[in-house]
Amino acid sequence: MKKIENYDFSNLKLISKVIYILSKVLEIILIVTNSILFVAGVACTFAVKHIKLSETSIYLGKIKLMSYDMEELMTSETGRKILETVKSFFESGTKPLVIPAYIFMCVIGLTILIFAFHYLYKLFKNIHESDTPFNNENISTITKLIYTLIIYICLPALISYIFELIFKIPLLYSWGIFEVLIVLILFGVKYIFEYGVHLESKK
Repeated sequence: MKKIENYDFSNLKLISKVIYILSKVLEIILIVTNSILFVAGVACTFAVKHIKLSETSIYLGKIKLMSYDMEELMTSETGRKILETVKSFFESGTKPLVIPAYIFMCVIGLTILIFAFHYLYKLFKNIHESDTPFNNENISTITKLIYTLIIYICLPALISYIFELIFKIPLLYSWGIFEVLIVLILFGVKYIFEYGVHLESKK
């Protein structure tokens, strides 16, 4: 096998810089989006507790959100079902809270993604700035990235269980083979980096 000496890392440095810049941009975008979602969740939690239905209108506290014609709704089977569903939803104890609860679950999911992009940024920034990509810090970062993605993959199952337990509302979820494949690839990358560190230590 031909031995490569004085390997040119310029291409690796370039692609590493592109990836860590994009990762940082996506991390910032997710932080902003997550903050907006969190505020929306808090506002929604307040709102659903103060929504009241009268015979002709829907109110948020003392503010009228919309009006409807009860007689017109009651003339059709569909209208009656819609009215009964809306009334039972908002008059029940916990079901209205499913809306802010779902928003906060999305906040948790985005928070995990923020950590994932942070580790991706940290990994490729370190690769760009180091003399060699094979070091223990990169292995540690890859390991954290793997565990973060595993948590993200398992999150839908946990959310579905919580919703069914508390709100009696089943949520459909499926295991993504693509996400699992990414985790397996990252495990492979981690072992390659460990082998690279081993070779570096033999020099």
